[in-house]
Amino acid sequence: MNILVCIKHVPKEEDMKLDRETKTLIRTNGTGEINPLDRYALEMAMLIKEQLGGKVTAISMGPDSSMASLRYALSVGADDAVLLSDRALGGADAYATAKTLAAAAEKLEAEKGAFDLVLCGKNSSDGDTFLVTPALAEQLHRPHTTGVVGFELEENGIKLKREIESGFETLSISFPAVLSVGKAEFPYRFPQVRLRLAANRKEIPVYGAAALGLEPETVGARGSLTSVGSSFVPEHSKDCIRFEGEPEEAARNLTAVLKKII
Repeated sequence: MNILVCIKHVPKEEDMKLDRETKTLIRTNGTGEINPLDRYALEMAMLIKEQLGGKVTAISMGPDSSMASLRYALSVGADDAVLLSDRALGGADAYATAKTLAAAAEKLEAEKGAFDLVLCGKNSSDGDTFLVTPALAEQLHRPHTTGVVGFELEENGIKLKREIESGFETLSISFPAVLSVGKAEFPYRFPQVRLRLAANRKEIPVYGAAALGLEPETVGARGSLTSVGSSFVPEHSKDCIRFEGEPEEAARNLTAVLKKII
């Protein structure tokens, strides 16, 4: 079983800041961390590897700080890691991100064999679009589903439990496939000291747009199909309004204030 896990290095909540000119997150503040749901995608890959054998490769697109999340992946049992980092890749929307990840997956498959599964976290804590996995599946021309929270391996595929708005549903999908993993029923493991030490010594290859056969104008901000119209940090006021008088009068005054706000 050959599995690719796409992970993202995201700012910690307390470090999230917006660049008001580029309308993107500033990703140089603080140390950052692996996207929370990507931990479950990694765990699912490790559980499948333990049952069927094979290899797990972690891949991330981002600045040099993303190395920390790739080394985390190695420290929980991933066999290899690859970083996609290039100024030309910066500012990518979901489409341009998926295009870059698909090009990298195809490059790795040409070198090391086809991936039976490509796993991602359902969404990232920073962009929160939920769109990269479906777009990646489309680019790779493979079946996919989202919101996986449980699984059972079958003879030629995998039986999945996925979360939907009305509860849960089960379905089977054959390999190869692309899946996004939500907050799963199985707990994710923590790094092992031995693997962490080995991860710190491992050389992780870095690919840019040229190495992936991508023209700069087709990726990153220039190759994105969407743009951010505006972005801002909400400003919270601690002002308090007290309504005096009889309940009916206070209710009328409250309603008048709410109408102005809405």
